[in-house]
Amino acid sequence: LVIEAVYENLELKQKIFRELDGLLKPEALLASNTSALDIDAIAAATRRPEQVLGLHFFSPAHIMKLLEIVRGAKTSPAVVHAALALGERMGKVSVVSGNCHGFIGNRMLHPYVLEARKMLLEGAYPQQVDAALQGFGFAMGPFRMYDVVGIDLEWRARELAGKGQEAPEVQVDNRLCEM
Repeated sequence: LVIEAVYENLELKQKIFRELDGLLKPEALLASNTSALDIDAIAAATRRPEQVLGLHFFSPAHIMKLLEIVRGAKTSPAVVHAALALGERMGKVSVVSGNCHGFIGNRMLHPYVLEARKMLLEGAYPQQVDAALQGFGFAMGPFRMYDVVGIDLEWRARELAGKGQEAPEVQVDNRLCEM
């Protein structure tokens, strides 16, 4: 098993998977830690799409228990089972997702992070928002999470996708990253 974990750039991930496909034993599994990119597009760069899947470890991986196992259209059931066994051995809470934009976790994360950003623009402090969400039972609030993960990851993904100038609440992140 090889898990690729470069930033969210489809062309770069395809290049890496193409190279790995030529270097590794035919039975090797190839996984991407992508948080939103098309697993099928990544798998298409190989001759073994049935052995390609997403293993999205939520950041920071040493704190967050969630592991999203993203099954592509051609991912074999045996590969999904192997990923579930890996997640169990690592003490993760594994969920299997289909291949869709943002998978499960980021589709759920996006709306509440958007509201948290709006709250900043309305005068709340990041630590107030984080404390409220932690009080509600979250492991950490969105601002602490982005401090640990880096706000530049989403910013770079937005820039690569041509979506750099979205809603005003995203502009806070954009301005910080540009500086």
